Amino acid sequence: MVGGSLSVLLDVGGNVLARHGSVIVQVRTGALSHEVFGALVANVRRLTPHKPGPIGMLAVIEADAEVVETEVRARQKDFVTRLLERPEVRMAVVVVGDDVAASMRRTMARMLVPSNERLRACGDVEEGCAFVGPHAGVPTAALVESVTEARAVAARSWAKR
Repeated sequence: MVGGSLSVLLDVGGNVLARHGSVIVQVRTGALSHEVFGALVANVRRLTPHKPGPIGMLAVIEADAEVVETEVRARQKDFVTRLLERPEVRMAVVVVGDDVAASMRRTMARMLVPSNERLRACGDVEEGCAFVGPHAGVPTAALVESVTEARAVAARSWAKR
C-alpha cells in the first residue's frame, strides 16, 4: 500500500499496476515487453473475476513511453476487446502530452476497440479519472490522487533501470 487507498500490485521497469477500490490503474513510463504484459494481464484477470459489479480500468501512458511492439499491441487489442465485452467494465487510456506523438498515440488507443462507448482515449489524467472513477464507485479527486502516486512509483522504477 503506497498511500491511503492505492495498492501497488506490480512495479517492473517503469510499468506499474495498482488498484484503488474497483479501479485498476496501469502506468507505463518505459517499454512494455511480452513478459511484463503477461504479468499485467495475469494480475488484471485475477482482480476481475466474472461477477457483477462495475470495474474501472485506467491506463496512463507517459510522454516518454516507448511505442509498443506490433506483437504486444496485437495482444493488447485482444485483451482490451475481451475486457470490454463485459458490460460492467469501463476503460480510459490517458496518453500524456500535447505534441503530435501524443495525439497519434491517442488515435492508436481509440483504434484498439473502435466504436465502444465504454473506452475513452484522454489527454489528461483528470478526464480519464472522471470517466472511470464514478462508474466504479471511486470519487474522481481520490482517483486522481492515487494515479499521481502510481505515476510517482513508475517514475522511480523507470529511473532505477
